[in-house]
Amino acid sequence: MKKTFLLSMLLTLLGTATGWAEFAPEANTKYALRESTKGLFVDIQTKGINEPNANATTDNISLNAKPCIVYFEAGSGGKWKMKNVNSEYVGVGDRDWNAVIGRTHEWTIAEEGGYITIAREAGKYVSMDSPTAGQPLYCDKGTGLKFSLLKLSDNTIDCPTPATIKDGKCHFASEKMWFAEPCNKLRFTLTESGAYYKNGKKRMSFDSFELFNASGDKVELKETCFTGNNDGKVFANMLDGVNGAYCAGTWTDGTEDDWFEIALPEDIDLGGAFSFSFVTENTTMDAKAFRIEILYEEREAVNYTFAVNAPEGKDYSVTYDGEPVEAGAVFKEDEFDTELFSATEISGYTWSIAVDKENKTITLVYTMVEIVSNPDAVVALVNRVGGAGCADKFRFVLDPSLNSKQEVFVIGGEDGKVLIKGSTISAITTGLGWYLNHIARINIAWNSLNEKTVSGEAYADLSNIPVPTAEETHTSDAKYRYYLNTCTFGYSMTSWTWKRWQQEIDWMALHGINMPLQLVGLEEVWRKFLTMEEGGKRKYGYTDEAAKAFVAGPAFIAWWAMNNLEGWGGTAPGSKSGGTWAGAGGVQDDAWYARQKNLAKQITDRQRELGMQPVLPGWSGMVPTNFASKSGYATRGNGGKWAGDFVRPLLLNVNIGTEKYAEIAADYYKCLEEVMGESQYYSMDPFHEGGGAGTMEDYKALYDAMEAAKSGSQWVIQQWQWSPTQKYSLTAVPAGRLVVLDLFSDGSPAFDSYKGYAPQEAVFCAIPNFGGRSGLMGRLNNLADNYFKYKAKYPSIKGVGVAPEAIEQTPVSYDLIFQLPWMGSKPDVKEWVANYAVARYGADNAVVKEAWELLRQGVLNYGADGIQGPVEDVWAARPNLDAKPASAWGKTLNHAGGTYTKARRQMLVDATYKLLSQDEVLNLTAGSVYESNYNYDLVEFAGGVMADYAYDLLLGIREAKNAAGNNYANDKIYKARRDAFLQLILDMDSFKGTNLNFCLGKWTQEARDAAKEVTGATAATPDWYEYNNARTIVSTWSSPNTNLNDYSYRSWQGLMEDLYYPRWKHYFDNGCTTAQYGFFEWNWAHGMEHYVGQTAVSTTPIAQGEKGHTDTYTREPEGNTVEEAEKLLDKYIIPVALSGGIHYAYRYLSNDLTGKVTVIAKAGATIDLTQYFGALAGATAEGDFINGAATDLSKVAVKSDASDGSHIGTVTLSDGTVLTFAVVLNPAYYGVYNIKYKDGSNDAPVFVGYNEDEDNSKNVGYKLIAEGAYSADAVADKMFTIVPNGTGYSISAQSKYLKSPTLNGWNHLMFSDNADEAGAYLIEETGADTGIFKIRSTGSGINYVNDYDNLVFGNDNSSKENLATFTIEKAESYTFSATAAGLAALCLPFNVLLPEGITAYDFTAANVKEGHEGVYTCYMQSVAKAGEILKKGTPVIVKAEPGNSQYTLRITMSENGMKTSLSGSLLRGNFVKQDLSQEAVAKKYILSDGENGLAFYCMPDSYTIAANNCWMEWGAGQTEATSFMIAFGDETGIEEVGSNSQLHGNESHIIYNMAGQRLNSPQKGMNIINNRKIVVK
Repeated sequence: MKKTFLLSMLLTLLGTATGWAEFAPEANTKYALRESTKGLFVDIQTKGINEPNANATTDNISLNAKPCIVYFEAGSGGKWKMKNVNSEYVGVGDRDWNAVIGRTHEWTIAEEGGYITIAREAGKYVSMDSPTAGQPLYCDKGTGLKFSLLKLSDNTIDCPTPATIKDGKCHFASEKMWFAEPCNKLRFTLTESGAYYKNGKKRMSFDSFELFNASGDKVELKETCFTGNNDGKVFANMLDGVNGAYCAGTWTDGTEDDWFEIALPEDIDLGGAFSFSFVTENTTMDAKAFRIEILYEEREAVNYTFAVNAPEGKDYSVTYDGEPVEAGAVFKEDEFDTELFSATEISGYTWSIAVDKENKTITLVYTMVEIVSNPDAVVALVNRVGGAGCADKFRFVLDPSLNSKQEVFVIGGEDGKVLIKGSTISAITTGLGWYLNHIARINIAWNSLNEKTVSGEAYADLSNIPVPTAEETHTSDAKYRYYLNTCTFGYSMTSWTWKRWQQEIDWMALHGINMPLQLVGLEEVWRKFLTMEEGGKRKYGYTDEAAKAFVAGPAFIAWWAMNNLEGWGGTAPGSKSGGTWAGAGGVQDDAWYARQKNLAKQITDRQRELGMQPVLPGWSGMVPTNFASKSGYATRGNGGKWAGDFVRPLLLNVNIGTEKYAEIAADYYKCLEEVMGESQYYSMDPFHEGGGAGTMEDYKALYDAMEAAKSGSQWVIQQWQWSPTQKYSLTAVPAGRLVVLDLFSDGSPAFDSYKGYAPQEAVFCAIPNFGGRSGLMGRLNNLADNYFKYKAKYPSIKGVGVAPEAIEQTPVSYDLIFQLPWMGSKPDVKEWVANYAVARYGADNAVVKEAWELLRQGVLNYGADGIQGPVEDVWAARPNLDAKPASAWGKTLNHAGGTYTKARRQMLVDATYKLLSQDEVLNLTAGSVYESNYNYDLVEFAGGVMADYAYDLLLGIREAKNAAGNNYANDKIYKARRDAFLQLILDMDSFKGTNLNFCLGKWTQEARDAAKEVTGATAATPDWYEYNNARTIVSTWSSPNTNLNDYSYRSWQGLMEDLYYPRWKHYFDNGCTTAQYGFFEWNWAHGMEHYVGQTAVSTTPIAQGEKGHTDTYTREPEGNTVEEAEKLLDKYIIPVALSGGIHYAYRYLSNDLTGKVTVIAKAGATIDLTQYFGALAGATAEGDFINGAATDLSKVAVKSDASDGSHIGTVTLSDGTVLTFAVVLNPAYYGVYNIKYKDGSNDAPVFVGYNEDEDNSKNVGYKLIAEGAYSADAVADKMFTIVPNGTGYSISAQSKYLKSPTLNGWNHLMFSDNADEAGAYLIEETGADTGIFKIRSTGSGINYVNDYDNLVFGNDNSSKENLATFTIEKAESYTFSATAAGLAALCLPFNVLLPEGITAYDFTAANVKEGHEGVYTCYMQSVAKAGEILKKGTPVIVKAEPGNSQYTLRITMSENGMKTSLSGSLLRGNFVKQDLSQEAVAKKYILSDGENGLAFYCMPDSYTIAANNCWMEWGAGQTEATSFMIAFGDETGIEEVGSNSQLHGNESHIIYNMAGQRLNSPQKGMNIINNRKIVVK
């Protein structure tokens, strides 16, 4: 059946006016419903899409990327039925909110504004919260999705092609035509034409023809896809994009009307629609109409035969997709994937798969390779790392035959040396880095490298490294391991000397990087290119001066390379922003170009030696803005100005002719090769950040130029906020020849938007830092989650990378991401971070691990927030009281507070205090890599703490100013906060100055040192390097007062006091009014006299010794980092002791601690507030429960007539700090309780449990549940600690805190490990003295706890009726089981009082003594005995009198004299049941009964440990053990003395001597019998 084109074209809507009177589809007609916002189609055919919470098959209708046929049948009363091609109707499910396939319902379909909505009844619409393909649609929503009604094409379309006349040709572009049936062939038959064959048959002659899919992407077609009639047609002529060759039949030979067919390649899916365009030879060849047939045909498979070319006499086997395959096996064309072949690795050979399309064979080919011992490059690397001769401690083997498909390294030991084998040089160096971090426990980071740049010392002390006793193998799943961002060359590498570059390349090698970006020397490439000669003349018309005017200075090379600017940062003045500015005229010193060329060679040579292929700057089409006038070749625009007022370079116009364009590009590549050599990879980003719209022709021309320069090379392109045309690169470049860097995969991945970038290959990248801006920030969990998630989803992801705008911050992020590809599976990030902490400081310290775990949960736990971080320091911003960011694109906590919450900020403070507390315990060697790491981390962590504090302090200044009104200048609180803020900037300047990594002097001195490498410089002087580049980029960036100002701010010593402080001081001194800052900043950057308020460029240099002079900035640190950190924290932070930890209050501010500090007391009692706040000088306590004010916080008397219930108290300090806390006298609930749910006549115990039932927010985690469908794992899961919290109570179990409800719809109640996230709840009795209660949140509205499916509790914010009710009974004790000997491993979530006969034990590494054959003895040390309180969360081994199966401990809320773990304890505890995984280091041991009796035995690779248990960890640097026996008493103490005869009864004994040897019977003297030390007489 034929339809006219007008009825078949895309979006054939039934009308366009608003408020249509009636929905009237045609009967028996194919339609599709297209959703209005995402363009997805209603799918009423695909089954198996179910409501998540139903736990059953519901077969909901859904959305799909492709059209689905819908037939409409008229129902009653103007309603409609919907039916699919299988004659199944759409109805309403058992749960009436589900719209399902296979039932019948009459739907209300309304039309308005060109769209329709569908409802099951009034107000119950078909919709979903966020239109997503493959997710169920529901029919209970208050508003409906809007759909366009499309009439689908039948198999034949009559398509008029009215053309537009342009350039003497007919141009036509069709609308999209939608279809729903399979299609792999299109047939076009000419039905109307302006041209004919000699015999009168209709004739076409096409200059070009293009086909597009449903997304509008061009379908890449080859000549072989086409067949047609009438001799003479050359279909390649209409596909080549070249005028002058046309596709037309011979005029004299036409036998019938022209037609052609397109057989779509197997991998092409049109997506349910197509469109096409053509251009004719000329206007006389007008093709006026086609009949188009949509066809599908089964195709005969082409077979390939499998063959093997193996070395004679060698055994081998081959598999395909895991199944054995033999020579002679047959594979169908396009149905095999060479990546799925695997073969035996034969020593001395590598294998590969060769496909011969001509002979239709697939051959496994083995190739002989050389195995090299101790490659020179690796030996030299190790000697740089550990010092001359260090390589003697290692043996390295380069053996490509280890793995032919993937890179692999093997670590082991051989003849007392560390043995590292690798399939490539890069694999070996990665193995070395892995060994250092995971076995030797040595973490080499930028901080320690920077400290050794000048001296050239070895990076670390490797004099006492361990030889591995076991072999481990790691295989990379990433063939691309990319590093750097173009911007890094400006924000970090601006002024690096060769010494620093050498360190960095070594760092790259240790991290496994095999494709680093390389831009150094690009200056010389362009100078050579623009000034090259031909026939005795300058080929492109440039003088030396004009060519060099184009070249940017070292700080700005990145943005020049990205087509954003010209000549900035140069040695000569030039025009910009309508004026003349220093450094705007390019780099005019020839000596500079010689230095850069030499440095480029050093860099690329070393990178290649260490197995890297540098990513070189390829031809991107960029040319200077004056290129057309000088060369005569046409250019095209490039998006106008960049960043306000920088004039972008232009692009060479591809229309100058293919040959000429290729010649110019070839000239560039020739110059590039002379400076940097060739590479496998070339980086090109021609339309970066709004740089104009590229065309298919642009991308093809760039690729062709690269291919001509280096055949087989690959184009590396950044995906960063792509415009719609940038995706043309994916199809313009042949498959596999484009490598797409998805730059922000850790924060805002774009893989889904481009289907993984197929058919090209992609690299998962992270951007840990933007602009070099100071601050601590990471996405560790997101890194691991996203990497493995997207790699599993898209096979096109073949690599991992980091593309930071700047480096030398937060090294942990880089260590993790470059280890991910070698792990094999997603790591437990918590465990990885704990091990990282050991390598960072060389000690397995429990407190340090706790600190790093807080960092992982807090400031290193940003997620899919897309924040281009780090979060900015407010002191670096131009003064304002609204805490605005320093940079135009940055964010402060104004915007990031939803991710980096107050609770997470508290974690950073806690982590800093914990790390600081371990200074003496760690006892780090002066000058060691460990000391460097520790001091660097202290500055970074404490700096983050103070930056967070400064944000609150600044808002506190605004608050005080507004509260004081016009007299704010005399307000005590305002002045105290203002002065504290100013002093904080100065204090931070001093603190940062204790570490050279945070000194401006390091940055400026590097610049001056780099200038000294320029031999014979005239203009490329140290002053030029420092002022026009190093200082400018971290201050004004551009000329004064542009939106780039402070984009690259740094909270460094020198900048804080000399640049940021004067701005704030002037602001506050002048009534909080802004001033002209731009020229002050510019003049400081350029070493001129400067002051806030300047209105012009100064020409007076700063005198030596004055602030801002280069001599005042030094790389030498001043002061002791630890001492300064202690002073800083003591000055601005107040630790507040809580029962669950510590909260940190801010001085000078009002701190509401009512939800954290709740004092429980009785009327007439005395309260000691120092146990919460410490001994605060000048403090006064007040409250309605006190008579007057108390000045002695240790003895605050409660009024004898104070009423029961909640009260509020305050402690006020002389500096204006206010600490507000809660007091509850005789609270109704204060203890541990059992809660039971009143389920009809049954009382179901309530517990905390892990649950995956989804709610509206798809929450998965620990939830509040009643026993029924689910059961508790342990008794303590059902024991809830209820204590006052503000005006309500917090509820916790197993140290997990019930959070406040989430109110965006119905959601489960979730638990958090963080006490700061505890919600406050009210417990309301349902009637007088019933003992039955309802529970609700104290938040706004009615938010009761209610039960839903499977008795998982959630919030109910609608009514008080039909709510869950509970009984609450106090739990006085906890009962546990023990072994026959009375031993148990415990870790409880509440304090307990130990009764007579029970003692709690712990032990440290000092209590462990080595025995024989890996059997050790742990000598237990008592931490709590009878009558003492064991603190909650303390993992212990409990010893009770033997003979009982169960023991009871009394629960107490008292904290007096609580006992807890030993410092350096080896025990680790858990509350809820937990899945543990074994690690290569810090091995876990479980208390169990084994061959040596009850002892700690090495845990298997994975183990589920019961709730409220503990295990031991035997960590880094310790000798490997098989088990640890338990002995009570110290090492030399004797627990029991007996005779041999006493030990020979029926009882079975496990006996060891003191050497750890197992005995059949006791020997005279000391024995260890059943884990007890006994002397036998």
